Order: sequence, then structure tokens, then C-alpha cells
Amino acid sequence: MIENSVLTHEGPKQTDDACGCAAPVPEENGDRLMLFVSETCPNCAMAESVLNKAGVKYERLMAGENLDLVNEYGVNQAPTLVSVKDGKAEVIKSVSSIIGWLRK
Repeated sequence: MIENSVLTHEGPKQTDDACGCAAPVPEENGDRLMLFVSETCPNCAMAESVLNKAGVKYERLMAGENLDLVNEYGVNQAPTLVSVKDGKAEVIKSVSSIIGWLRK
């Protein structure tokens, strides 16, 4: 039962650092770039590859393990990139949209 659980969790749960992107990278002013992924998402690996090749630093977050952020930013598919700058969030869904975001 949940009430008997000894597990605790504070803040966004990070994934392993195989891609070099798991460390939180929020800026001092609160800006951050988050890529929401899932384990079964074939396009998530493609999105990570595109971001890594572009030299973009981001947080890789498992959507199912960060439901508070998923709900806050309206993430309903993977991959989804969320860019927070000056307190305003831009939500970019799909690999093609992420590539378009990189080009602007």
C-alpha cells in the first residue's frame, strides 16, 4: 500500500547520464530546457541525437516519473521539449518541431 511505502522523491527524477544530459541545467535566472521522453518512444532517441549534435544542453526527464512537470506544461506526448525563458514556457512536440525550433 502506498501509505506504507518508504520511498521518497523530491524534484524531477533524472535518468542515467548516458547521453551526458541528465544533470539539471536550470540557469540562475530560472531558465531551463527539458526534454520529456518515455522508455518505449522510438522518436525520443532521435530527438536526443538531434539536440546532442546541435550542442544543446538540456534535462532529460522521463515523463512518467515527472508527472508534476508533465501536468504543469501540458506534456501529452513524447518527445516534448519545454523551453522556459523569463518565466514563459514554450512547448515543442515531435522531432520535426524540435528540429524547426533549433533552426530559428
